[in-house]
Amino acid sequence: MLTITIASNDAASAAHLLAALQQTGLVKTVKNWTISSDKLPDAGDMSPDVVFLDLSRDPEHFFAFAAHVRRLRPAVKVVALSAILPPSHQLLLEAMRSGVQDFLPKPVNADVLAQLLTRFSEDLDIKERPSLEKLIVVMGAKGGVGTTTVAVNLGVQLTTFAKKRVVLLDFSRPLGNVHLLLDLHPRFSVRDAVENMDRLDGHFFAGLLTAHKTKLEILGGIMQPEEWQRIEVASLERVVNVAQSTCDVVLLDMGSQFSSEWTPILRMARMILIVAEANVPALWTLERRLLALKGFGI
Repeated sequence: MLTITIASNDAASAAHLLAALQQTGLVKTVKNWTISSDKLPDAGDMSPDVVFLDLSRDPEHFFAFAAHVRRLRPAVKVVALSAILPPSHQLLLEAMRSGVQDFLPKPVNADVLAQLLTRFSEDLDIKERPSLEKLIVVMGAKGGVGTTTVAVNLGVQLTTFAKKRVVLLDFSRPLGNVHLLLDLHPRFSVRDAVENMDRLDGHFFAGLLTAHKTKLEILGGIMQPEEWQRIEVASLERVVNVAQSTCDVVLLDMGSQFSSEWTPILRMARMILIVAEANVPALWTLERRLLALKGFGI
């Protein structure tokens, strides 16, 4: 996982970049630094793996900041973001002198950003991923076996006795009913997270959650089956990444329906808990589900 610094004087642009970074699942911490002509960080303030320069019309102070950080930490990766691409010859020359290694257009594309951070992680030999520690997927061998009951009770136990901050994502299809078991009335759902992907960072995500008296927090499920037609699994993967950036444990209630599209999310999980019953239909379905997961490389 990477430690990031965003150097920016534009709050809206920095917020958009923060959301995109947290959605990659490759970021440990993000620190914002406001660029000024009379203040540069000292060694105690600055230990990032990657610095993003959110360039303004006057990039001189940004490049001075980058050069200063490179002196403090020679191995740091420096990326410039500019609304004007391709950059001029003079801008490229100044950027290279200050240690900039990549240019990205604004607004930043989440997929391009993920590819860049993956390359940086390999260059810096950083292999730790939050997904290896935080995500537990609960799915049913078939419908009606109590998947949501298990997910809810597991969440309450982890919150109450392990004293962890736990978020339960209700991704069950066609309808989510986690809120019914907890007697909650969520104002927001999975749909709200997906439809606001451009600003979905940890702070915005926290505002979508509904808390139970046990302190278990949930992201409500879909209330109308047709809403799933407008939701892509790739977007749900980014929601999971943001959840992992803010919580100790992320539980995901998948219900009983899944397909190969869900493979990236399933591969994130430290554990996939499959709920079944001791009867022929459930065990027959369980066997085929295990074969399917093996076929997906899990």
